[in-house]
Parts: sequence; structure tokens; C-alpha cells
Amino acid sequence: MLRTFSPHAAAYAARCTPDQIRDWRCRGFLTDYGERLGQGYLYNASDVAVIALAVLLARTGLSLSNAFEIVRECTRVIHGLAVGAAGMQKDEYVATISFDPDKPDNFSGVLVAPYARSALFPVNQARPIVLHIGLSTLVTSIVCRLQASVRGDTGRVA
Repeated sequence: MLRTFSPHAAAYAARCTPDQIRDWRCRGFLTDYGERLGQGYLYNASDVAVIALAVLLARTGLSLSNAFEIVRECTRVIHGLAVGAAGMQKDEYVATISFDPDKPDNFSGVLVAPYARSALFPVNQARPIVLHIGLSTLVTSIVCRLQASVRGDTGRVA
């Protein structure tokens, strides 16, 4: 079982605000993530990495519905990386997302695989728009930020 964290620690690690997490939950984007405890929710490292990926995708200009559609494609791998599943630690996992150049908010495909296999992803070579996101690096960063938030070492000035 993974340790759980408050919405504030989750928001710090995912580089967003607790209000964004609450709003996304109210809009139905986080129904599969977080553990209900009393009147609030707690999040494990896997949940926080999923939220961080959604934050990153939304900041690139994707709509939230498209961002969370991509997130759902990546969830299994993110969870495996977060719990340290056997065999996953030796590879750098990448989410490769292909976009329609005429409609950048619409993605045309997602491949989640070890980096060595990401080169096999079919891309429109005439006008390629591809985003590679290092999921292994993302999860490692989230775990470090969560540990820092627990220690109180968040870089904030009192």
C-alpha cells in the first residue's frame, strides 16, 4: 500500500493548487484517483503523478478532457513506476503523443512504452507534431517533491 498525502502536499508535488485539484474532482476528471477520507481526499504518489501529467498537458494548451484522456492511457504505467513494479525500473518509460497540426488541441494517438520502443510510433512525417514526456522522470520528480513536502523542505520562505 502506498503512503497517502494531503491535497496540499499533492498540489505542491504536482505543481498546481489544491483548488485546481478540487475543481477537477468536481468536474469529474479525478473520480478514479484519490482515497476518500471523511470529508476530503488523500492521494498516493501514483495519483499525484497522474495529476502532474494532467497539469503538464493542460499547460501545453490541451483541453482538460483531452489531457485526462491521455492521462487514462498512461495510468497503468505511472502506477507501475510509482509502486516500483518488477522490471519497470530498468527502462525509461515515455508517453509519445501525436497531434493534428491543423487542430493542435486534438491528439491523434498516444503510445506509452520504454523509450527504445517509442521510435516505432507512427507519425505523419509530412508535418509531425509529437510530444515526448518522460514518465519515469515525472514519477521520480513527484516522489522527491512529496518527500520534501513531508520533511517541510519545500523551499518556501516562512
